[in-house]
Amino acid sequence: MGSSESKPTAGRSEYGRVKVALPPGKGLMDWIRLASEKILAKKHMSVDHEELTKHNKKDDCWILIFGQVYDVTSYLEFHPGGIPELMRAAGTDGTDLFNQYHAWVNYESMLKSCLVGRFTGDVAKLPQPGPSTIDQPLSVSAQLNALIMKGKQNQEMETYGVKIEKDTNSVSLKCNHWNNLRLENVVVDWSSTKKRLRIVVRPAGSAVIEVKWDSIPMEATLVGYRILVRDSRIVINFDGEGLDVAAVLSSANQSVRQSPLLAYHECLIEEKRPISHDTRLYRMCLPQGTFLPVAVGRHVSFKIKKGSSKIYRSYTPVNFGSLPENADCDSASVSIAEPAKMLFAI
Repeated sequence: MGSSESKPTAGRSEYGRVKVALPPGKGLMDWIRLASEKILAKKHMSVDHEELTKHNKKDDCWILIFGQVYDVTSYLEFHPGGIPELMRAAGTDGTDLFNQYHAWVNYESMLKSCLVGRFTGDVAKLPQPGPSTIDQPLSVSAQLNALIMKGKQNQEMETYGVKIEKDTNSVSLKCNHWNNLRLENVVVDWSSTKKRLRIVVRPAGSAVIEVKWDSIPMEATLVGYRILVRDSRIVINFDGEGLDVAAVLSSANQSVRQSPLLAYHECLIEEKRPISHDTRLYRMCLPQGTFLPVAVGRHVSFKIKKGSSKIYRSYTPVNFGSLPENADCDSASVSIAEPAKMLFAI
């Protein structure tokens, strides 16, 4: 008498990620124990596009994430989205898929034992990732939840626990879940060319929250702004001629998002000079209106376009980006005319 193989139940989370019921012994803690005990990558080498495309099977699965190639064959059964979803990136670049669903995950730590080596090929010559393996629509409860959240976003109400207040000169965000919030937990991006204000809050121990206003009317001239972070509240005071923050933002498209996709800022290399026989100091100028702090020990992800290819690298700056030199400071000023600098020894 034959036996039928049971398949894991698949569905989607309220944010659209495919999720499956993993079998016993295949949870996150099981993977951490396994990965900490031994090296799981069968090879350690630099990998070009021709080599990467050869490893596209369940028993030999390599993927490219941010310029590094990982042998995830052993991880397939532990993937919370199921084997078929991870196989979409088998033998090709999975960076965009990773950013879409797992931008907040520390992949370098989770896949450390799976590292094969640096990618040295041409990303443009890699095949495109496969389509989603599950055609299941959102559940009724998830659809209702999405409608409710959309309704909240169109009002000036709490969304994901965030309360937004605006007046003539300032905008403030408050959330009771943001315990011991610090200046280094906040990113602000004011772009007059994109007509956008974007505030990203990265509280310790909680999900990242993005509050964004698009299609902002730009009749007024913004000179700069000052950020104050205290307890669970963020206040941004704007300095400009003829600027009415409440009126400007009320006519823009407001959205609040949890766990947003990874965003890159286009920076200008202002200076490059050697400091040793194999190291150069790079001074990078952040875009106008950007407040991008980097705490001690944190790194910055680089995306460099080279022809039709994209190269990803992570570097730790030798300064703190937009952060003031006084580490205990809870406020900082941003000048539109004088963007902040970041220094990297590479």
